[in-house]
Amino acid sequence: MVIVRVSGRCYNITAMVSLFTEVKKTRPARFFGEAVAWITRWTTRLRPSQAVRCRRCGRDLFHAPKYRQARICDFCGYNFPLSARARIQALADSATFVEFTPARRAIRPPRTFYLRPGYRASRQREAIVVGTAQIAQQAVVIAAFDFRVFGGSMSVAVGEAMARSFEHAARQQLPLVAIIASGGVRIQEGLSALLQMAKTVVAAQEFQRAHRPFIAVLTNPTTGGVYASFASLADILLAEPGALIGFAGPRIAQVATGLTLPAGSHTAESALQNGMLDAIVPREELRERIAKLLALASPPSPSLPSSPILSNCTATDCSAMIRPSWVDWHDSRISRLL
Repeated sequence: MVIVRVSGRCYNITAMVSLFTEVKKTRPARFFGEAVAWITRWTTRLRPSQAVRCRRCGRDLFHAPKYRQARICDFCGYNFPLSARARIQALADSATFVEFTPARRAIRPPRTFYLRPGYRASRQREAIVVGTAQIAQQAVVIAAFDFRVFGGSMSVAVGEAMARSFEHAARQQLPLVAIIASGGVRIQEGLSALLQMAKTVVAAQEFQRAHRPFIAVLTNPTTGGVYASFASLADILLAEPGALIGFAGPRIAQVATGLTLPAGSHTAESALQNGMLDAIVPREELRERIAKLLALASPPSPSLPSSPILSNCTATDCSAMIRPSWVDWHDSRISRLL
């Protein structure tokens, strides 16, 4: 038995070699991706500390506390991309996230898919992670996109997962929080992926009939068919500072229209100025802001004072008489918080 100690952790090299040998015999198509991912993690651990440069200002962030905590530049405020599971971990309470079992498996990718950096980094075959969790002890359904997997594009499997999330939230009377980071529809799957726009729009409209809040957090980037379908139909639209938002990118829009677009025309600040967003929330304040919104949208306490008007009505009728509709709540209370 060969044991190696790296960065305070012990690794059984003999067990790892035997495991890879077994995987190579049973699933040879996946062996190459597993081996490359394992070697990549090892070389990363053995590599000495390197400088982490901000993509905007170029400053070194290796010892910056804000970067280590939330992946935000301490000097210019640039938001680094996060994985879907990292975003869920930042929002949800500890050990409360339960991932849904995918109802539809993704199309089996070719062998070269497991060699791509997106799969090696995310260990996911699809660009979305959905499940139930708690935010400030309030149960919600969370759907988070991962831009590292095919640019967060919406495939048939992603559209099915998003539609089933809406259905589960409506059936269980839970709010839904969607964290969007997508480049649009997955063109590799053709018309089947394009039809997921209509599918998710119908699912979002059916969910809104349950009078539960739908909160969408638009991150960088949010473009294409995902933004043109269910993402823009949320009851509350939040965005990170400086996020790229729009159906087409600024370069494509400039080529198509032949006009010179103003600076920052496809940013979150421009969308907020033109009334297409409710608020721009910094990443470190996002959990607290969503928790407040969910608290405002929570149903009233079941203990009601005795009243002659409510004495002969059922529980459903009483709830309909006391709790205002979601549209009335959005118009009356959203201005207090945003």
